[in-house]
Amino acid sequence: ALKGPNGYVRSQVLNLIRQAGPDAQSALPAARELLKSGDAQVRLQALQLFQSVGGRDPKALVAVLAELVRDPDAGVRSQAAQAASGLDAAAAKALLPAYVEALKSSDAAVRADAAAQ
Repeated sequence: ALKGPNGYVRSQVLNLIRQAGPDAQSALPAARELLKSGDAQVRLQALQLFQSVGGRDPKALVAVLAELVRDPDAGVRSQAAQAASGLDAAAAKALLPAYVEALKSSDAAVRADAAAQ
């Protein structure tokens, strides 16, 4: 269902997986693929899954956030920035290269979000 064409179904499945809590760790590889979805809502829900389940692995969460701080959707970028604000200093420092790269984006909103961090 996570790989199906129906965005609503993917969204509902992600919500159910997120509710499973730590037991949902095995779903993270599939959620990682959904971060490439053309649907911003699906990317946002995949990020929320990483926050609730993958947050136990700061390196994995940082890798996801590094991608999403440059997301074309403002809501996804905002959620990624909020998630980054909860990281410890070492993990946050690992995001600096992603923010520097985002500052070079041709998208003014991406640059503004990166500068705000």
